[in-house]
Amino acid sequence: MKFLALDTCTEACSAALVIDDEVVGELQVVGNRHSQVILDMVSRLLAAAQLSLRQLHAVGFTRGPGSFTGVRIGTGVVQGLAYAADLPVLPVSSLALLAQGVDELRAGEHILPLLDARMGEVYWSLYAADASGTLQAAQPERLSPLAALISTAPTSCRVRGPGLQTYRQDLAAQLPAGVCLEAQAAYPDARHMAPLLAAAWAGGAAVAPGEVLPLYLRNDVAWPKARPVPTP
Repeated sequence: MKFLALDTCTEACSAALVIDDEVVGELQVVGNRHSQVILDMVSRLLAAAQLSLRQLHAVGFTRGPGSFTGVRIGTGVVQGLAYAADLPVLPVSSLALLAQGVDELRAGEHILPLLDARMGEVYWSLYAADASGTLQAAQPERLSPLAALISTAPTSCRVRGPGLQTYRQDLAAQLPAGVCLEAQAAYPDARHMAPLLAAAWAGGAAVAPGEVLPLYLRNDVAWPKARPVPTP
């Protein structure tokens, strides 16, 4: 299978090509410059692989939650690329992608991906590794005040993501001793999307470009339909 994977949900921007068992891609921390770099990333990857968009099976992307601007850009870009090449789209969770980036998962381990939602709130969910090391959703994606997360977090898990960097001091002081806070900053990375895309494809989760919708988790955000963008 041949998939293009995109993520623009945080201050990082990443793209990857998944060709069977091989993954190539890049990630840059760009702040709010996603629209200036994402299509160049896609063009470089396709050129290096000597592929066109029409030779792919689908385009995968993180539908959110995350930065409102980043989520909008990612949704618009993937719609434009998919319309231009007549490809289906595979939407995945930015939190699932963040959890998927953990190295050497142990059976039974719980991963809590965390994104800063501003205004003292965080986006988070919980994933558990099964006997084969595959992550399964244990808690749905949610938007919570930081205090609510602290009061409901499991007593043993690994916390990772940009939200951890924002609230590390509070989390370190108030979460149970069995909770591990990753030392290094981690972002969702399209290069880790391959298992999520394979599962979505096998599960029939592909949608037409016009059916692609972002996930904000805040009810007061409207989404205007995007126009197609030129094929790189």
